[in-house]
Amino acid sequence: MGKFTDDPSRLISKHDVGLIQLEDAIRLFLEKRYLSAITLAGAADAIFCGLIEASGGKAPADATWMEIEHVRSLGFPLGGTITKKEAFKQWNDTRNRLKHHNIEKDDSILEIFEIDEAYNWIERARYSAKILDIEPCNIFDFDSRVISWFFLGGED
Repeated sequence: MGKFTDDPSRLISKHDVGLIQLEDAIRLFLEKRYLSAITLAGAADAIFCGLIEASGGKAPADATWMEIEHVRSLGFPLGGTITKKEAFKQWNDTRNRLKHHNIEKDDSILEIFEIDEAYNWIERARYSAKILDIEPCNIFDFDSRVISWFFLGGED
């Protein structure tokens, strides 16, 4: 019994939580609710990355950083002198600014390319999901929208 209802608790796998969040992020993107799509896709990606790591794999961002370090070890200054911590902070900046407010660092106004960010976060979560053989049921709708809109110049 819950605190506010007589409903029983629900047992749900993290796999399913991530999938539901990604599908909801896609639905919100299609409804032009980009800010919420960003945070939900980011949450889904975090779950998928945790599951990847729990199974002994490397999360995509960590794998990307390893490639950067490899290229740097060959003498190519890929990314300049940015550190792993700085890169991850930059990669996650928009999602984190939407989720948190630091009174000492943040303004009360955000400048965000919300469509771009929502697209990128959904693609990040999608890639992490794919590593786990997870595919959202509405991915075709997402692909149809973005391919037509972004890449073929179709009207939305």
